[in-house]
Parts: sequence; structure tokens; C-alpha cells
Amino acid sequence: MNIDFEDILFRAKRKDNREWVYGDLYRDPFNGGVFIHELYNIGDIIDVVPETLCRYSGVTIEGESGETVKVWEHDFIEYVDEWHISQGVMKAEVVFEEGAFTAGEDVGRWIGDCWQMRVIGNRFDNPELTD
Repeated sequence: MNIDFEDILFRAKRKDNREWVYGDLYRDPFNGGVFIHELYNIGDIIDVVPETLCRYSGVTIEGESGETVKVWEHDFIEYVDEWHISQGVMKAEVVFEEGAFTAGEDVGRWIGDCWQMRVIGNRFDNPELTD
């Protein structure tokens, strides 16, 4: 697991086709619109669904195929809690509360303390995981 607090990135679903777009956040001060200034496409500002806005946690993990996976707000993760190893694999939604990205409602459980973490979905593409 790597932690990089220099990358301040956002993602959200596009309004036109509901696909993910990644980049810098832009809020229109006049009409309250929420947009993403897309990475690598200079000048492209994409209108997004505000409810799907997610911040990058700064944490990257190795995926099952060896690829680098960014962990985002509202991702669902499976992990082993370093303080409660006997509880086995746990599942939680990554949330941003009280100035930190945490594993679910356990505000004291910073995701950097989670071992063997893997992303299993997110709130918007996998609503069944909210149960």
C-alpha cells in the first residue's frame, strides 16, 4: 500500500452518459454546478452528477492482477483490521469524516491502518454492497 497526499483528485459520474470521469473539481459560483476538469484532456470541463462526487483518498494498493488501484471515497473495501486481526476479513465503505478517510462508521479506523485491503466495488456501481 502506498499513501500519497500530493494528488488531490476527484471522480464523479458524467451527466450525459453516467461514466466515470477523473480530474480536478470545479464548482460554478454562479449557478452551483459541479464539474470535473478532466485529466489529460486540456480544456475539457465535464458536467457531473453531484451526488456521485468522490475524493481520492491518497491510498493506492496492488490489484489482483498486479495493477495499481486508487482507493476512492465511497469505495467498498475488504480488509483485515490491524487491531482486531481475530475478527478476520471485514467490509466497509470508505468515507471522509473528521478530516480523514476511514473504513465505514468506525471514525477511528483510518484506512492506512487496514491490512490486505482490496476494493470490491463502490456505492454507485454496486449499491447491493450497502447491505
